[in-house]
Amino acid sequence: MELKYEYEKRFLTNASYDDYVVKTKIVEVSEEILGFKTKINEKEKDIDLISLHDPNLRIEVERGGWFGDFWSDPYYSNLSSLGFQTLNMPDRKLRYWMEYYYQSKMSTELTYNSGWEKTIFVRTNWDFTQINIVNPETILNPTKSHRCRFKAKNNENEEGWVSFKREDVKTLNLINGKYVLDTEENGEYVPLTKYKIEELTLEKQKQTLNIEEKKLERSKKVYHERKERYIRKTQNHLNLDKIRKKHLQPKDNN
Repeated sequence: MELKYEYEKRFLTNASYDDYVVKTKIVEVSEEILGFKTKINEKEKDIDLISLHDPNLRIEVERGGWFGDFWSDPYYSNLSSLGFQTLNMPDRKLRYWMEYYYQSKMSTELTYNSGWEKTIFVRTNWDFTQINIVNPETILNPTKSHRCRFKAKNNENEEGWVSFKREDVKTLNLINGKYVLDTEENGEYVPLTKYKIEELTLEKQKQTLNIEEKKLERSKKVYHERKERYIRKTQNHLNLDKIRKKHLQPKDNN
């Protein structure tokens, strides 16, 4: 399949998102929940995780903003407004399930994606007590991948999504330190207490502020580096101008 994917411009309201935490968590538990070990992909703007033994076995991960059980959350589980509960994935990620795709609007050559039939989508809740998994067979099945548009909390505008019914999603809950299928005996999510929700909310706010501070520090560092490069470049031009003027000056034959 060849498809030039049209990337929508996003106007996010939570620029403090940092996916390193969720990547690290899934690497930690991937053998338990998926049956194979993984590592973080070193390539930027590419698939998140890669199997240690099969480079075509890949995982795209997302950390949700909700606390507790996704399917019991009336807001998140009904965002698609399709008339049934769905787990949702931004449709810009569909390029990972394409055999060939253009990496950006500026790309002129197709990129071959060797793992398009093996890539898994994983979405967690904020505190990692629940992990939702969508297998590639589901994502590639047009009768199970429901396209829609809606406005999420972290975006000023509507955007495209791919939504999956609950029965097409594998949900694992953290029970006594182990991830258990919600369909198994004693696998149901244990509801959070009001105190626990308040504790997680405070923790999330602190982490958000921490990320914002780090991003501000990085921005300042980038600004100073660019300023220094500009000053050096300007100084080099001034020096060259001095040398040229010196050579262009008429020689005194006396």
